[in-house]
Amino acid sequence: MSSTATLIVDIIGSKELASQPGGHASIHELCQGIRTFLDSEFEHLNRRHSLDISQQNPQGDDVQYRLDGASPQEIANVSLAAVIAAFSSSPVGKRFRYIVYTLEANINYQPRIKTFGDISKTEEGKRHHIAVERSLVSSLTDSRIINWLETAEHLPTSLELRGEPWTGVHVDLYCTVRTGNDERAQPSTRQEFSPSEISEGASQSVAATTSPEPTQRHDELESKEITINEGVSSSSESPAKSQNLHKHVLLSDEDRRLLCDIVESAELPRKSLAEAAGVSPAWLSHMLSGQSRRIEAERLARVSDILAETLNSTTANDKLSEERAMVALRRLSRFSSSAARLVPPRVYPPGGPVPIDSGHYVKRKQDAEISAALQRMPFTMLVRGPVQCGKSSFLGRLQHQAIELGIETAWFDPRLPIDPLKGMRNWSEINATAVAQLAELLQASWGLASAREEPLDSSIRLVNWLLRAIDSTRERPRLLIIDDLVRLGAQSIEDWLNGFVRAAHNARAIRRVELNLAIGISYHFADHFQQRIQAVSSAAHWWPRIEFGWFSRDEVNTLADKLGATHTVSETANTLFAGQPFLTHSALTDPTFLERVQRWVTDRSDVHARDIRLTQAYKRHLAPIRFAMTGPTLKADLAAIELVDAFAGACSGFESDDSDHGDFFSKSHLVREGRKPAIPIYRLMSDDLREAIHR
Repeated sequence: MSSTATLIVDIIGSKELASQPGGHASIHELCQGIRTFLDSEFEHLNRRHSLDISQQNPQGDDVQYRLDGASPQEIANVSLAAVIAAFSSSPVGKRFRYIVYTLEANINYQPRIKTFGDISKTEEGKRHHIAVERSLVSSLTDSRIINWLETAEHLPTSLELRGEPWTGVHVDLYCTVRTGNDERAQPSTRQEFSPSEISEGASQSVAATTSPEPTQRHDELESKEITINEGVSSSSESPAKSQNLHKHVLLSDEDRRLLCDIVESAELPRKSLAEAAGVSPAWLSHMLSGQSRRIEAERLARVSDILAETLNSTTANDKLSEERAMVALRRLSRFSSSAARLVPPRVYPPGGPVPIDSGHYVKRKQDAEISAALQRMPFTMLVRGPVQCGKSSFLGRLQHQAIELGIETAWFDPRLPIDPLKGMRNWSEINATAVAQLAELLQASWGLASAREEPLDSSIRLVNWLLRAIDSTRERPRLLIIDDLVRLGAQSIEDWLNGFVRAAHNARAIRRVELNLAIGISYHFADHFQQRIQAVSSAAHWWPRIEFGWFSRDEVNTLADKLGATHTVSETANTLFAGQPFLTHSALTDPTFLERVQRWVTDRSDVHARDIRLTQAYKRHLAPIRFAMTGPTLKADLAAIELVDAFAGACSGFESDDSDHGDFFSKSHLVREGRKPAIPIYRLMSDDLREAIHR
């Protein structure tokens, strides 16, 4: 009977590292370094064995291997030898945690996979470098590995395995993680042990291994309590500089031209720049000329810091235009924390996804799901919520972080042309138009061959073509973001979820396709609303499921602070708009809009109502609400007419007796407590919608 084990190698402090300039590139470089080392080590160790060792698809910032063999002894010896070698001998080995556990042979998925994958999130797991399922330790026959583990004080723990016939498993944790602030941390002083020596006929007997005296064993144990510096140097260098130690970046020709332009425009002698940055003139010359392709990030950061300071001073001396200096600083901010501090945050008007470089984006609890998803790929993400509540901004940040990790992404935002006279005749026409648009987008974004065998006029044909087109590169991680499916209408959404999303999701398990999906859906109305909500939830195994609502009061205050609004303005906006993100942003940046709504709430005259209707904020919020009620066709059907009438009635104090109406109003944050508008302005919008739909 064969045996199977899995090895997961995960970066310590990846979230903190990712938040630093160039952090994602550093994560990629670290993973590549440990992967290269383990590939070589496994090849060396396996020369005398017959294990099937395969690298698994990365789950974000980790590295995974699966080992299959005839006996648990072989699996244990080789897997733990590789772990000890990586931890002890790899230049980046102490930046990672290592987890080794067994699997039932020939079974690709078990609940224990997630259980072991999450061990580093536990309090015990965070404090140790190595976690090994005890059955593997018990199977060891190699005395050198046994001795190595015995000299390390270990902490026994247990994990609960839900969904399997057994209830738990025993795990041993080795090698305490120490921070740079821990005075007990000692650098490693013992001779490093490379288990690959075993393959070369090294003695495997306990007698042949020098056993330290008890005091020596204590010292050896202390040497395993490793110092981990997450961006903080033990030297006198600043954290901004030390975070880039031993890392490299690839400068583009455009980057080099920019650096040369700054140096020349600022009239800064290269020799002076080299001396100030602490680099050799030859190194600087090679970097600027392109002779050196891989540039040490730490040296580049020092040069960029000097250039940023120069730009900041030369702007005042008019050697560079203010606009050119700001462009240069923004480019330098990729390499220099000093430049990043000199770049003022950008403020954008409300509407659409909040750009990545904005200074007014409000982080919400949902943002944590981005890192979690990218660390546990592949995923099928569902993002739902009312209109204009932050879904697109969230998906934009998902796309940005995925691109930084080297994941090919495509963003599909179906915007369908509608004939002013005919509209879209039926849902199948809408569907076919969207399919053609997405196919064209994927061909351009991912370099895929066009479909020649059959026309792409349905979601089923689309997914079949896509799976064939990416089959030769199916292990390449890709992310498709669709925002917002509601634009396709209720029937089209159903077809896309059951045809495209479900098929693509299932293909991952059957064909091992590394295709990640993120689907945004605004709440929209259709007959049997509650049943349709449940149908969306069961269309695929959604993970993560993310629900957006409106801003909390604290989030409104945070946005106001970022936009420079006064406390009084913030409180007024919160009272009038209750945290509706788009309207709140509009009110905090447009005093006229805020004043007009405030006047209308105090005196609901026709004149004051007309003043509000003329504002862009009102028009841009009314349009998506109407769309959520009537769909993409210009002519509303009977169900939509009844819904709009019910909305107007609810805003006037009459509760609808249709449960679907009530559920939709609640989910969409339009009506509260059955017969009260969520915010005062919705009373005006309900009147406008009813008038428009009955024309």
